[in-house]
Amino acid sequence: MKKRLLWGVLLLLVVAFTGAGITKVALKPGHEQPVAFIDQEPISQKEFAFFLDQQRASVYDYFKQKYGAGDSPSFWSDSFGGEVPMNKAKQQAMDQLVKAKVQQIEAKKYGILDDTSYDAFLSRLKQENERRNAALAKGQIIYGPTQYTEQMYYGYVLSNMAIQLKKALAEKSWQITDSDLQNYYDQIKNTVFRNPAPVRLQKLGLFFSDGKGNIDEGKKTAALSRLEQVVRELKSGKTLNEEIALLKNEASFRIDADEQTFDGTFKRADYQVYGTIRQTADKLDSGQTSDIFEFGGAYYIIKLLEREDRGFKDFESVKNDVREQYLDSKYEDTVSEWARQAEVTINHNVYDRLKVR
Repeated sequence: MKKRLLWGVLLLLVVAFTGAGITKVALKPGHEQPVAFIDQEPISQKEFAFFLDQQRASVYDYFKQKYGAGDSPSFWSDSFGGEVPMNKAKQQAMDQLVKAKVQQIEAKKYGILDDTSYDAFLSRLKQENERRNAALAKGQIIYGPTQYTEQMYYGYVLSNMAIQLKKALAEKSWQITDSDLQNYYDQIKNTVFRNPAPVRLQKLGLFFSDGKGNIDEGKKTAALSRLEQVVRELKSGKTLNEEIALLKNEASFRIDADEQTFDGTFKRADYQVYGTIRQTADKLDSGQTSDIFEFGGAYYIIKLLEREDRGFKDFESVKNDVREQYLDSKYEDTVSEWARQAEVTINHNVYDRLKVR
């Protein structure tokens, strides 16, 4: 990305030794030191802390699933197989922040955003909540929550900004041809644009919930581990029927194991009731077994036994849908490339002492 010398009033000196990964920062007294710079944009401690706090659940679950780690006063600083939860949380936070910030920087170039700073975001959040309070006091109707939290409003603002940025890129930067859309249609039609058709599948699910929405975390871990073992056995030549018979004899899990047919007539109802099972079946060819997925309080794998081929929806009839999905895909790829090319320099004097709250 184009380098810009911003923040000149506050920043006296930035010397970045990119080869050694060293950044020296000197600020005027009384101003908070940034955690990092992303393409010369300063990242405040508040902004990084916002992203860091959102990693708590996923990082804890990662270490619990992979290493059997439990909650303890030293959890975030302990090492598990050479991995430290705090370090992983910080890396995830920085990765997500970079993807958000590069979009904000580009949005500013297109006049969609005036200010990319977190302070500006907090100011807009305060104004929006005050507006909602005033509207409620007058008995007016408001849509959405009565008050936004930081997380809710950040997601709302970023999502709307991305929609506007994608539109601007499509109109001013991207040259999208019918050939591009045709090629993309050919890539995705097998999973997206099949005509509704009967499918017959065999499923195996291991439950970790009690049917009332209560999840047993220990059983959830055990169910995933056992189903991973089933997948390994299938790859070694065992059949799904053989593995189902073993599981029934073990009686360690409540299982869902039978054949199921979707006749293709009520596709919307199929999706509403069977959700991920139906979606996963759409992506399989006859004889193919799915990866493990979670659905309805259980871990599942399914094998597609038979699919009647009724062809695909004609390109011209779904051209608008193809274009929307193509733009979504191109935007995701573009953001990933921006993030990959972004110059990120860390102020370790601040970064190293920040913790998950």
